[in-house]
Amino acid sequence: MVAIGAAFILAGMFIGRPYCRWLCPYGGILSILSRVAWKNVRITPDKELDCGLCAEACPYGAIHELRADRGLCLACARCYDSCPRQKRWVALRAGPRKPAAAAVPSRWEAAARTWIGLIALAAVFLSVSWLLATYIQYRRVYAADKARVESLREQAKSDAEVQKTLQPELERQHRAAIARRYVYDRGGIILILSSAFFVLWFNGLRPPHGTGAGAPTKILRLLEKPPDSKIKRQANNLTTPRYSTDDSSTFDG
Repeated sequence: MVAIGAAFILAGMFIGRPYCRWLCPYGGILSILSRVAWKNVRITPDKELDCGLCAEACPYGAIHELRADRGLCLACARCYDSCPRQKRWVALRAGPRKPAAAAVPSRWEAAARTWIGLIALAAVFLSVSWLLATYIQYRRVYAADKARVESLREQAKSDAEVQKTLQPELERQHRAAIARRYVYDRGGIILILSSAFFVLWFNGLRPPHGTGAGAPTKILRLLEKPPDSKIKRQANNLTTPRYSTDDSSTFDG
C-alpha cells in the first residue's frame, strides 16, 4: 500500500489526478456516461483560437486538437476560465464594468498593518539571534567544561577534597544545560509563531502599494505590496487576444 501510494504521489507531480482518471470506479462510471451525455463541454463551438490555453489549463489532458474528449472530460470548466474568447463573451453579456473604488485605509489602520509586519520580522531576527548566540556560547565552552570535569574526576580518585570542587561544577553545568533547554524551547516557539505570523501578514495583512504609514519611505517601499502589473498585462492580453490567421476563427461579436 505504501509503494502504491508513493507511486501515485510521484505520478501526480506530472499527471493530473492519475487515480481518478484510471483506477477510480466512480471515475470509470463518469467516463462511460459522459460519452452518451446530452450536454458536454464544447471548446469554442464554432470557431477556435490557436493559443492552446485551454489545453494547457486542462488538468486531465482531455483536450485534443482543440476539442474536448468526452471520455476524459470531467466538466471542471477550467478551459473556460483560461479562454480569452470566453471572457470577452462574458464581458459583452455583462456590459462594461465600472472600476470599483479602492478603499483607502485610515492612517491608524495603515500604520498598524505596517508595524505588524515590522514587529513580526523583528521577532524572527531576535529569536534567531537568541538561539544562535546560545548555541555558539555552548559550543565555545563545551570542550573546556568537559575537560575540566574529566580532570576533576581523575583528581577525585586520589584526593577526596576535590569532590568539594567537582560537585559545584557539575551543578553549574547542569543549571547551564537547563537554561539552554529553556532558550531552545522558548526561542523555537517564538521563531515558529513569529515566522507563521509574518507569512500571514505578508500574504493577507500587508498594506497595498501606496497605503503604508508610520515608517520611513524606503522601508515602506519594501513592506508594501508591489503594483499589480500582472493583472494589467492580463487585461492588455484580453483586449488584444491572439487569434489564428484563419478568417473562420476571428471574433465576430
